[in-house]
Amino acid sequence: MKKIIPAVSLALTVCLSPITSFAADSPFSLKLGGYLNAWVGYNDGSAKKLGAPVNKVAVGTEGKIFFTADSALANGMKVGAVAMLNISRLNQNGWLDHVYIHTEGRFGKVLLGATDNVAVWLHHKVTDAGVFDVDDTRLASWLGLRIRTKLYSTGMNFDGNSQKVSYFSPKFAGFQVAASYIPGARYATEFSEGDGAYNSTVLRPAGGVNKFSSAYVVSASYDGKVGDLALGADTSFIGINNVGIKATTQYNLGLKLEYQGLRLGAGGAFADNGETQGLGNNYAYDFGVGYENDAYFVTASYYYAKNGKDESGKNWQVSKASFEMYQLSGRYKLGAGLDAFASLGYVKVDDKSGITSAANTDVWSVVTGLAMRF
Repeated sequence: MKKIIPAVSLALTVCLSPITSFAADSPFSLKLGGYLNAWVGYNDGSAKKLGAPVNKVAVGTEGKIFFTADSALANGMKVGAVAMLNISRLNQNGWLDHVYIHTEGRFGKVLLGATDNVAVWLHHKVTDAGVFDVDDTRLASWLGLRIRTKLYSTGMNFDGNSQKVSYFSPKFAGFQVAASYIPGARYATEFSEGDGAYNSTVLRPAGGVNKFSSAYVVSASYDGKVGDLALGADTSFIGINNVGIKATTQYNLGLKLEYQGLRLGAGGAFADNGETQGLGNNYAYDFGVGYENDAYFVTASYYYAKNGKDESGKNWQVSKASFEMYQLSGRYKLGAGLDAFASLGYVKVDDKSGITSAANTDVWSVVTGLAMRF
């Protein structure tokens, strides 16, 4: 054993020394960070409700490791790169997450690669104090519910981390405009395996990998302060050219107010499905309130999403299906980079098609755990 340890140390030194040398010579400032949430939860689901045996108690994890590289050029322009690695399969987007290069100068900021669209980046709402925001359907999926809604976030993250190019203007008196172009990908709600950052120059039919041939997002936002009152607002428009079916348009609004630790937020989204001559319209909204001081953060929030009719038979959504969630959460700072949290939630799914065993289901849950940032 005494001979093995020095040999292993020598091998690691030899393998890592080129990487260390490269990092030392790099003109970029390199950083490593991430987070990990781990929790245990109880739910009142049953085989009768969900159509399958249920574990009343379950354990979950969700987290990311991210790498960043930043540098400033002689002309004053800033450049950098971001790469994120999922360390939990709960994300269901594959192991890669955001992977992009960004440049910034007096012209504004440009992002090129796999990341969220500008509607997500600029959206305002109350952030939940627990593991997931109230409109994050991954929690419902963890509870065993099958969510089949067209709009699953007022932030309109329809494309996930698909490849795209995005532009953010400089801010003028708190106002900013931004735009994204996505050259074809899948809808984020259909990510089930593989890398979510998928694009292809070969377009597939509606039943294949590509679900839309191209899409664009245009957003505007405002952030400002009046004394101790901070105000944020945003609106976005999305145009989606689908493969083999009619185009889709989406709109959203977001609002957030903060005053001495008190937070208020609300958002709404609307989608014209376009496939059923206006009958397939979908909508969603959320609102919440929170209070935060140095050690405590508590929130109460609500989210609702509903599909319109779908008589075309070509859309993956379920006609008139709805999803709603109530959530009360709290967080306490245990130390630098470490929080304890707990959430009490109620989820209701109304699948009016009746094609799933979990149609018209409601589940109560309580979740508690630790959140680590490093």
